Amino acid sequence: MQTRMPRSIPPEQDHRAYRGGRLRAVLFAAASFGLFACAEAAAQPVGIVANGNAVVTGFSGAMPPAEIPPGVDPADKTAIDLNGPSARVLDLQSPGAPPQAQILTAPKPFTVTAGQTGQLFGVALDNATSPNVFVAATSAYGLPIVVPAGAGQFTRIKQGAPNAAFMPGLFGPPQSGSGPGSIWRIDGATGDVRLFANVTFEGAPNPGPALGGLAFDAASSTLFVADRATGMIHAFDSTGTERARYDHGVQGRSAAGLPPVPYDPAGRLDISSPKFRTGDPATWGYANPQRLIFGLAVRNGRLYYAVAKDLQIWSVAIAPSLGADPRLEFSVAPGPGPSEIAKIAFDDQGRMVLAERAAPSGAYDFNVLTREATGRVLRYLPAPPGTGGPQWQLQPDEYAIGFAREMRNGNGGVAVGFGYDDQGRIDRAACGQFLWSTGEQLRTSNDPAIAAQLAAGGPAEVNGVQGNDVFAVRPFNVPPWQSYFIDYDDQFQDPSARGHLGDIAILRVCGRTGFNLPGWYRPRVELFPGFFWYRLHGKKPPLLDCPPGSGHQCACPPGTTQQPGFQCCPIGTYAGPNGQCISPCPDGSIDPGKIEACLAGFDPNSFDPNDMSKLTCIDGSKAVYDGNGYHCPTFKAPVCPAGFVPDPSVDFFGCKPTAQEMACLTTQWPTIPQVGLDGSCQQLCPSGSWGFAANQCCPNGLLPGPDGKCGQPQQPSCPPGQLSSSGQCCPPGSKPQPDGSCYPMKKPCPPEQLSSSGQCCPPGSKPQPDGSCGTQQNGCPPGQLSSTGQCCPLGSKPQPDGGCKPPLEMGCKVEQLTPNGTCCPPGTKPQSDNTCGSLAGCPPGTTTDPLTGQCCPSASAVAGAKAACTCPQDQFLVDGKCVGNAPPAKGSCFAGYVKLPNGSCCLAGQATAGGQCCPAGQKPDADKRKCVPAGGATFVPATPHLPAPILVPGKRGRIVTPPPPRPPVVVVPAPPKRVVPPKRFTPRPIDRPRPPPPKIRRQIEQ
Repeated sequence: MQTRMPRSIPPEQDHRAYRGGRLRAVLFAAASFGLFACAEAAAQPVGIVANGNAVVTGFSGAMPPAEIPPGVDPADKTAIDLNGPSARVLDLQSPGAPPQAQILTAPKPFTVTAGQTGQLFGVALDNATSPNVFVAATSAYGLPIVVPAGAGQFTRIKQGAPNAAFMPGLFGPPQSGSGPGSIWRIDGATGDVRLFANVTFEGAPNPGPALGGLAFDAASSTLFVADRATGMIHAFDSTGTERARYDHGVQGRSAAGLPPVPYDPAGRLDISSPKFRTGDPATWGYANPQRLIFGLAVRNGRLYYAVAKDLQIWSVAIAPSLGADPRLEFSVAPGPGPSEIAKIAFDDQGRMVLAERAAPSGAYDFNVLTREATGRVLRYLPAPPGTGGPQWQLQPDEYAIGFAREMRNGNGGVAVGFGYDDQGRIDRAACGQFLWSTGEQLRTSNDPAIAAQLAAGGPAEVNGVQGNDVFAVRPFNVPPWQSYFIDYDDQFQDPSARGHLGDIAILRVCGRTGFNLPGWYRPRVELFPGFFWYRLHGKKPPLLDCPPGSGHQCACPPGTTQQPGFQCCPIGTYAGPNGQCISPCPDGSIDPGKIEACLAGFDPNSFDPNDMSKLTCIDGSKAVYDGNGYHCPTFKAPVCPAGFVPDPSVDFFGCKPTAQEMACLTTQWPTIPQVGLDGSCQQLCPSGSWGFAANQCCPNGLLPGPDGKCGQPQQPSCPPGQLSSSGQCCPPGSKPQPDGSCYPMKKPCPPEQLSSSGQCCPPGSKPQPDGSCGTQQNGCPPGQLSSTGQCCPLGSKPQPDGGCKPPLEMGCKVEQLTPNGTCCPPGTKPQSDNTCGSLAGCPPGTTTDPLTGQCCPSASAVAGAKAACTCPQDQFLVDGKCVGNAPPAKGSCFAGYVKLPNGSCCLAGQATAGGQCCPAGQKPDADKRKCVPAGGATFVPATPHLPAPILVPGKRGRIVTPPPPRPPVVVVPAPPKRVVPPKRFTPRPIDRPRPPPPKIRRQIEQ
């Protein structure tokens, strides 16, 4: 029976459409025996968000002053950029190539600026024909304040004062009635930006902590928002009228038998009080962590929400009244640092995806807004209906986000989008196949080899979004070579920026679709690294030209000689004795969904979603269920691909890679390399297939080359592993490359020093369980551990030979020695980072950060996070460390500024060769001879709320007057040229002990 969906289909829900014509885009992860719903997708009119495009929020940026007096800290005069983007639409339609870790210079056809709405995080789309966009005010990027300084100017302050106000650009134009509790509605057809609602509690407005996530329920046309000040969840109808409210601290906790934690108005933020400090989030007035809510999502009539305390995920019923049947779904294990779950999303199989955001820092210079390497993106599989006990996967899967550090560089946003074909074109039949996450420093790497390979795909400093296959959970796509990257503001110039991105929402109105297994059924079959869902051709390759009964040992025609070669079969099938490619399914099915089930050992014909007791394995046994899904003995192939040998203990295909094949997999990623005839690494077959040993007929005088194809004889005296595909013999110390060249081999890493993330730990450290390199062993301070593992006693220091030696400065008191043996002068004391800090040290009640030397409060109201840190008295933060040196002396300039002939300091990029400092809005020309208009202004859509002239602090009273009204218009720039790495882009993957073979992608029927 067909189920017809409403004509206006809610975005980011389970969209299904009528399956007309031939089946297209059947996911390999989907099974042909699954249930599907049928519907006709309405033609989508053109609006500001095209089907498949994303809306992303982020920090609009800040403007340091172009010119300042000598010795003045530029941060004191830095203001929020009113023209910077607070939300923008990203065009995800046509990357132009498969994901290869390249940057997409994606068009951004629509932008909302900080001058219109202030800073934004939460974003949601409704179910209008041209979906409207809802965005919410946030304090996630900081709470800067200012005070009047006379003559219409403002001065930044770090502590609350009686006449303090939030910095312009933080919470939208005051004359529009906006503030920290504002929700904005962007018209999906015209782009008009209007104030939708102000969140209040008992008539009191939000005082500054602002709002968290947004979620839209299409069934009730209700918009939900989390209030970070009170911990309440508010529900608004389509007119912006509040229709319901839910109090987790009382209703949710009481229903679970926990002590209620009511809202305490005594903790309400007051920026006029000296208790408020911009650098300490513990003073920002957030609700108690046990009732503090951030991420929201709607699914199957329930509202899911994330609580800060213990990173808990809860849900409540939406109808008949909000708040019925509260239940704790699960708690997320803590990550590497203080954080919250900022976004909850669901894929089309009901799996829950969570995006984590590090606690705010309150950075005075608007740069490092959160702690680095803390943002995880996790995935939980649901249990089957009727299952007792835990309803979600006990240990989550995790995605690799970015290349830096532990690949946990998320900023708290995640959304599911359409997949792409092998030409990099959006595939609307592959609904829900791709995952997009917001993140920071996504293409930076400390590994020189990886950094060099990434450079072929564009700049390294990317703060924006990462897109990858929805099935690409670890250990696959680690590092994330099979990903797209898009920068939010196309700047690529701030290597220290952290936490500048917010949330993401994607419009998905799905077309034709195939059969999808529900998430609770899916076995653990994500066994293939790298090339997820290679396309199967949907047909068997032609038989080799062999006489009947020859057993594939063909008698070659005159003028040719039988020689060894390779036969290509679609990945997931194997070569038979007579030249045919055989399916792992007993019935010979080549349907991708059935092939996946058969590879996992399941009998696809036994699947009945209404009676899971019928689910059986190919060998006739019953499928076994555990917390991670159903399981069967996996399929074992009678013949293995080239470079693999049979091993019944291996799950995938019963084949394991040889030592040479393992070297191929780890050095020629992301191609599908196999061992050629001479033992070198070759791509024997086109993408989507792999090679099996076979015979062929070569013309007399020609012999098979390394790839098994007939050609001129190669160098017989060259060792097999040194012969490149171009026929040259690579000298010792180098190895053949896919393009036929030779490249010097990197010094191998000792096995005991190789971490699980693939980095080679330096001497004196050891691999840790999380993939990092430990900086100490057995409690030894980092600076005292020698290369031989010996912990040098205090008063001595490690030497290059691995021994310990007394410090160079004899007679130094032990209490004045730093860990590396430096003697601190009188009046200072040693710091753990080998610097000499102030004798006063950190004040009582604070702790010293061992890396920076900063003084940090012990706890924060944000998920138990440490608050922002400051250097001890008379110390200053220089290059990430507190030092006792004085700030720039009077007459000198801060870093990043140059001194002009007139004695003032000019931002280096704004100074001309003749000593002129170009004002804001201008820049030096190519020859640095004169100032010219900067150009490249961000498009600002028409808005009915024209703000009055705004006085920008630090700009000497300069008045920024908004442009006059103009008709609503959406400017769509021509797509810029994309930066795509070379065709033979071969990044180096992680060297794992047992790298699985390449993963199969989905099928396209022509």
